[in-house]
Amino acid sequence: MSTTSCSDEFPFDPGQDLRGYVRCLLGVEGAIFNVMTIAEKLGTPEWLRKQITNSWKDENKQLEIVLQPWLKKNGETKDPDSLRKYLEDLKEEDYKVTQRGQMHIRNLRELAVKISDLKIKNAELTTYFSGKIQDLCETVLRDCCIELESSVEDVGRVASYQSYGNHLGNYPQISQGTVSKYKQMCSSSKQSMAKHFLAIIPHLIQNVKSIFRDEIIPEIQNGLRGLNKETLDQLASDVREAEQNNQIQQLVCEVCEILENLCLNNRDSKHSTELIRNLGSSLAVYPLLDLLKPFFQKCPRDVRLHKRLERVLCYIRASVKDKHVDEAFVRDFFDVSLTLIHFAKFDPAKLVRFELTDSTNHPVTCTRDSVVHDTDSDTYYQVFCPRKESEEELLLHAAARVHSKGQVGAFEYVITLPASAEEAFDKCMTRHSTDVVVIKSNVSDSQDIRVVLCSTQKEKLSLLVDDVFKRQLREEVVDWEGSQITRCHLTMRALATKPLGTVLSLRLVYKWESEAIFLDSKDFVAHADSSAERACKAEVRLVGPSDSMMPEEAAAALALLTSDEGNFSMETFGSQRIQTHNQIRCEKIEYHLHQTSVTGHKLYGGRQKHSQHIDAHY
Repeated sequence: MSTTSCSDEFPFDPGQDLRGYVRCLLGVEGAIFNVMTIAEKLGTPEWLRKQITNSWKDENKQLEIVLQPWLKKNGETKDPDSLRKYLEDLKEEDYKVTQRGQMHIRNLRELAVKISDLKIKNAELTTYFSGKIQDLCETVLRDCCIELESSVEDVGRVASYQSYGNHLGNYPQISQGTVSKYKQMCSSSKQSMAKHFLAIIPHLIQNVKSIFRDEIIPEIQNGLRGLNKETLDQLASDVREAEQNNQIQQLVCEVCEILENLCLNNRDSKHSTELIRNLGSSLAVYPLLDLLKPFFQKCPRDVRLHKRLERVLCYIRASVKDKHVDEAFVRDFFDVSLTLIHFAKFDPAKLVRFELTDSTNHPVTCTRDSVVHDTDSDTYYQVFCPRKESEEELLLHAAARVHSKGQVGAFEYVITLPASAEEAFDKCMTRHSTDVVVIKSNVSDSQDIRVVLCSTQKEKLSLLVDDVFKRQLREEVVDWEGSQITRCHLTMRALATKPLGTVLSLRLVYKWESEAIFLDSKDFVAHADSSAERACKAEVRLVGPSDSMMPEEAAAALALLTSDEGNFSMETFGSQRIQTHNQIRCEKIEYHLHQTSVTGHKLYGGRQKHSQHIDAHY
């Protein structure tokens, strides 16, 4: 918890209300929050905690009770430095209550205060308020149970309960005091129901505070193409206006418009634009919500929202026909409408997320921008700024997690080549190599050679294998059956000219429906070039012990050789599989260049040799 705002910008004034200071310190000015957490932190005695629970009408009164021991010990004029230190390490999720939880508490307080002040004795009023009590308690307890479940099945099950008295005991978060008093209230007569309701209120309000914790929940990739900020801002304004005027019909229209726009953005071939627009025009809210159901199934929070929307929509007709506006229902509808607006916000990360790992397969710790989406080109970008921490080669692996497509990076093809076929293979590469990096390594205890072909263009890699190698290299020489093109990560290295401590920058790019990601950077170059002008195609031959040699280890050797201090710099796109990177020990490396002409980024070559023998020790 940050205390900068109150402890520094607003130092304590001896004449200041200590309760207001604590509210400011915790960032809950004007909000309903869980005072019991503060009481536990300060070691408040049990008998005072009971007083806190029973003071259910107001958090200020509860704070006053909590602060009594501290005031008694320190006096009212002392700077509350010790109090601030006690509260500094409180987590916001421990005491903050969600907007939905606060709504339930306001509804409960409002009804309880009204009943308490009226002291109802009229038979008709008794019947009226008995119905209100039953409806409100059932609504709140149902929502508590929904909040405590996560799966689609469990949320649906608890939402369908007809009576909650026999099920509340399954949830330890709902106190036994609440459970027993609720059962008593349900079995009581209408004349005594108000009395039982006032008895349950303190416990129920405290339970709501404990259950509806304002936790920060990371967004889940669900593939939803949401609505832009300008559209949602206007819809949010219209929803607030409808709530202020108790206009249920307007709330229905706004929710319908949100759902219609989401359906249009995410429609499949089974549902035409005309059908969706007709559903929207006829206020067919429930069918529109059902079309979007798959997008609500990825995250427990969204599962609960979908169920709450379903339940609210089931009561629309009755609420519209009712001459007396049920303010509790309007607040409920308003709350789920605002939550739907938050859900509907376009977030590129819900469709594409980029991952950056080091050579040991650990996530790279660095500053990074949010994922950005360019609407015109339907392209996603993210900028990463890693720091060069050592003099060693900085090798990174990248991939994009694309909704419904899985990992997208680059492609590789691995074959085992008999030594007798190497010359024929090299001739094929010299004549036909197009945008493919070749990495060779000896196979232990045999004369065979392990060959890895890497590219960001699956089609070209496939053509090279199927139309060239399989035709020109006899099947009895090379076993093609056990090999196939597989996805791998894009492998990048930092330019060797960058000094230690430099903050580097790279931008990963993914165009929707493309088969690979691409690198845009002045500080990094990538393997497996997909578009290079007058490119020198690299071939690395690792000769010596290779029992545990994996393609990504060979790629590391390639990266170490292709530095700016060597014969050429390859500013291209590339890839390798992300796996743990062990040390590589090579007795000798043969390094070859194949000249070819393609378009795109430039790859600069120095003096070209058909073979270079380099002693290397990694």
